[in-house]
Amino acid sequence: MTSSRDQISALSASAATNRQERPATVSRPVGIGSTHQPFRPLPPLNIRDGRGPTYAKLSFVEGWRKNISPRPSPQTSERSPDTSTTERITVWSAPVGRLANVRAYQDLLGPEDLLAVSQMRCSANRDCTIAGRVLLRRALSHAVGDRIEPRDWRLTVEPNGKPVVAAGWPPLHFSISHTDQIAVVVVSGAFPIGVDVETVNEGPSRDLIATCCCPSERLLFNATAPHQLSHEFTRLWTLKEAYAKMIGVGHELDFASLGFSLERLHVLSDAPYREHYDPHFETMWISHGRTLSHLALAIGFSAAPERNVDLVIMTSRTDDDSQDAVAVPSLNIE
Repeated sequence: MTSSRDQISALSASAATNRQERPATVSRPVGIGSTHQPFRPLPPLNIRDGRGPTYAKLSFVEGWRKNISPRPSPQTSERSPDTSTTERITVWSAPVGRLANVRAYQDLLGPEDLLAVSQMRCSANRDCTIAGRVLLRRALSHAVGDRIEPRDWRLTVEPNGKPVVAAGWPPLHFSISHTDQIAVVVVSGAFPIGVDVETVNEGPSRDLIATCCCPSERLLFNATAPHQLSHEFTRLWTLKEAYAKMIGVGHELDFASLGFSLERLHVLSDAPYREHYDPHFETMWISHGRTLSHLALAIGFSAAPERNVDLVIMTSRTDDDSQDAVAVPSLNIE
């Protein structure tokens, strides 16, 4: 399976910004997992291409949302989460090709992004990098009410390789992942987060299962029907990748030491860093054309006081008012 770990390079000069905003209106029923409210379209992001009055449009709509709450800790088990303040975690998804083909995307990217893109020779990798960073900067600006232009954000890399917002800027948590076709970004103001998205392909080899799974997971896959193996392994892999990104260690984590229960969707008690983060997981399927991908989101609840949390899904919208990619939540019944 492939995974995406966005690395951010050193700074360099870049092109100037010249963007306008035009409102969009749409009202239609929401899909599965929603709160039965109409879609709320964001103002489209219009970028002048420098060659005339033509604009390239990036529009997003709120697909569905879900209210989630941290599990009470032993010290606060008799108290309910604070509902006076609602934290928002926003998941953004869009097709790679649509984001990478935006004319004048340079006006959205920062100098460190442009430097990284200019050094890439593989067109597929270049498109994925552009898509991820365009989506990230759009998501960061939306999180602060568009008070900061997308290209103005400054990003850096921690010693462990995890990309973060630079010191002195709004302290937002974010995580990026992509397949060849879908780019995903998650932004949170309060909680450490990690996200991974993978395309469902052919089933994994037995060697891969032996290398990446703990004993209980290997027993599960030994009893899994062949036609289900690909879906189940993709679910497990994305959960492990998301957890590794949330704690900031990436591929340094031995996946065989990190066990999950896929029935109740939780990490096993002996997982590294589990007590520090009190992790919560959300999963969903994303369809784009005939391609099905699975997304896993890891949230570190123990890093902030217990409070009400809204999980919001934003998806891109085409000019004909149809969605490029549709995210459908998994229903994990305990």
